[in-house]
Amino acid sequence: MKVAGARPSAYARVKVGAKKDGTLVAWQSQSWGTGGPGGGGMPPIPYVFSVPNQRKQHTAVRNNIGPARAWRAPNHPQAAVITMGALDDLAAKLNMDPLEFFQKNLGISGPRADTYREELGIAAELMGWKQKWHPRPQKASGTVRGVGLSMHTWGGRGHESDCDLTIQPDGSVEIKMGSQDLGTGTRTCILIVAADTLGIPMEAIDLKIGDTLYPRSGGSGGSTTIGGVSSSTRRAAVDARDALFEKVAPALNAKPEELECVKGVVRVKSAPDRSFTWKQACAKLGAMPLTVR
Repeated sequence: MKVAGARPSAYARVKVGAKKDGTLVAWQSQSWGTGGPGGGGMPPIPYVFSVPNQRKQHTAVRNNIGPARAWRAPNHPQAAVITMGALDDLAAKLNMDPLEFFQKNLGISGPRADTYREELGIAAELMGWKQKWHPRPQKASGTVRGVGLSMHTWGGRGHESDCDLTIQPDGSVEIKMGSQDLGTGTRTCILIVAADTLGIPMEAIDLKIGDTLYPRSGGSGGSTTIGGVSSSTRRAAVDARDALFEKVAPALNAKPEELECVKGVVRVKSAPDRSFTWKQACAKLGAMPLTVR
């Protein structure tokens, strides 16, 4: 027996109002879509931004397809496309950089406003937004290249998670936790967090997950897994790294908090020439491995 479903559809005609300085003041939408035989619900529009002065009408269409299923954050991708497309169009009409337009209106994005502001700043720097973005051409022919901006959110949170992280005297690193993989993404994220924290390559870490013999960690779910396993991995990696620095610091004539590990080299931050390779540093553990949970 197979159980199937469908992504809930969503369409909308949208009008958005703003002051000349880009301050959002009004939202009007007429939307429709289906979630199968039950009709489905209205997507959460306007999305992220709680625009004042709203008028909304939604029509739920019942049809003979599989019922709506959670294809990643039910109704949120649809709401993002509808809202962010309209806001990007509005920014273009105002001759504003969409990044500046979004940042200007974060005050109506709720309690996560500061988080969004920080995330947008980091993302813009990483992708070179200022170098790549340009105003829309007045007339376009052929292929036109550009960049767009969207924001997403979700109410899920990381599940409870524990893991064991072990650093061996020979420099090898092992992580164990009970959560199973949802696909290659779970393993990859765990390794990214651990490698970034320890300052070593991902391939230097042996990851073992999905066994009841390993430390207890929550079940796999799209809204919870990464938040849970990345948090426990980060905590364990920080504690293990700091414990290793305690062992290494005397040999480098430094305090533990003065050390860092970059590209497999444990060194004094203010004097990088005073350093050990990762394996040399781990050898300072002696005969006993270092394990933290």
